[in-house]
Amino acid sequence: MRNVLVGLGLLVGVSLSLACAQAAAPIPAPPDGGGAVPLATRPASLGGGGGAPTAERGKQLVTEKGCIACHVIKEVQGAVGTVGPTLDGLASRPTIAGGALPTSPANLRRWLTNPPAVKPGTLMPNLGLNPGEIDSLIEFLNTLK
Repeated sequence: MRNVLVGLGLLVGVSLSLACAQAAAPIPAPPDGGGAVPLATRPASLGGGGGAPTAERGKQLVTEKGCIACHVIKEVQGAVGTVGPTLDGLASRPTIAGGALPTSPANLRRWLTNPPAVKPGTLMPNLGLNPGEIDSLIEFLNTLK
């Protein structure tokens, strides 16, 4: 029964992930070609309006974006997936993405923006996250020590 529930959860999570990735608009490059666009200069539709990113919003996004289907996070109800790594302790790890990148806010941003571009063959899909969502997810992930 547990295997059926885990499989069903994975199927729902992957379906949500694919739907989000297909519906998302592309993220524009910064005008100068380097670095992230500061929150104050982002259009509201890309997460620049409506306040600063928060860890609490990031925690909500983990559920809304289907991350819980693939990852374990003790403090997030329903986050019991086994396809991806546990995210508990992520902020204390030396690397992310299965050792592909050193742990840093910049590398978390890079990974969350487009995992397959960073690590071809990864099971983690591009979720089409906007910059504001990524900022909030990074805030939350940095609490997981």
